[in-house]
Amino acid sequence: MSIQETVLEAPVKPTVDQRQADFALNVALLLGAPVQAASVLAEGKLFGTPNGSNFKLQWGADDRGPLVRIEVMLPLMAQEISSDAVVRMFAVQALLMADLGWWLTSTQQGDMQLVSVHWYGEARDVVAAIDVANAVAATVVHSILVGEAQS
Repeated sequence: MSIQETVLEAPVKPTVDQRQADFALNVALLLGAPVQAASVLAEGKLFGTPNGSNFKLQWGADDRGPLVRIEVMLPLMAQEISSDAVVRMFAVQALLMADLGWWLTSTQQGDMQLVSVHWYGEARDVVAAIDVANAVAATVVHSILVGEAQS
């Protein structure tokens, strides 16, 4: 098992139980979202923030209850990035992992995304991480696009 697999693995939670639903409701309320958003969050579906970021929650659990890891979608496709930007992206990835605990990757569809390497067990920590992720995502996109414009 690689280091990335060890860091990123957690028990999979296949169905929404009451504790997960309650956790999602607390996250929705702390985000200022309508109560109906809790089901979208609990099911791990894509959810938009007021500033335009899209994210979804990965659900896991341990003996204390639900755990959440955040995925933030970036408005970039992997194939849009030139080969010149690859070195820059590796540098960004190293900083993200070492300093912030975020992993820059792409989805199976080729969309770039940030994934938290941390699992959060408190709704307020999830919301704080989403706020940080919004800023980190904007910075990552800017660094890649500014570099692309200069290439």
